Amino acid sequence: MAKDVRVYYPASIRAALEGLTTLPGLGPRSAERMVQHLLSMDTELVIRLADSLRGLVSRVRPCAVCGFYAEIEEAEAVEAKCVFCADARRDSALVCVVEQPQDVVRIESTGAFAGLFHVLGGRISPLDGVGPEDLRIAPLLARIRAGGIGELIFALGGDLEGETTAHYLVDCVSRLGLEHTPKLTRIAQGVPVGSGLEFADAASIQRALGSRTLFED
Repeated sequence: MAKDVRVYYPASIRAALEGLTTLPGLGPRSAERMVQHLLSMDTELVIRLADSLRGLVSRVRPCAVCGFYAEIEEAEAVEAKCVFCADARRDSALVCVVEQPQDVVRIESTGAFAGLFHVLGGRISPLDGVGPEDLRIAPLLARIRAGGIGELIFALGGDLEGETTAHYLVDCVSRLGLEHTPKLTRIAQGVPVGSGLEFADAASIQRALGSRTLFED
């Protein structure tokens, strides 16, 4: 049986290796290469990296409103608003529901959306042990009950889990029994720009046909 070569490293290196291998996609060999690279870097750069990681865990919190990333200003603060929820220029009547924080960045980078967001933190996936209670659905329903939302845009995945989550949310909203229910829409899904029909599956083509628009010069 092969012996764990990490026992030959000093304690500080072993601790770094153990920490790095907890990250996704980093095995023992990759962690070794990363530690070797860090030790060869300028000390000030490594210290700056360590400080940024420390700030990541001590200052970043989920936005108290939408669940995107927010940074607390004071050490004793526990809640904060993200840059979108704190921006009075955003259209608060328009809320885009996404699965993960990175989806917010993707949508915002298009420059085509000026409303607010709501991050669920995942999607319903029984096979992965993720149920509705594991997502930020209750805070979303609370925002809807508070009023002021005119339209909910579901920007969820087009796979089975995304579809299941979207239908569950629609059912939840309908059961609120509100006098003024927000308009429920979803982003168009179909054939990607720059791709031919030979690379699209039947479901994508069906959605593309259903989301067709007038041809404009």
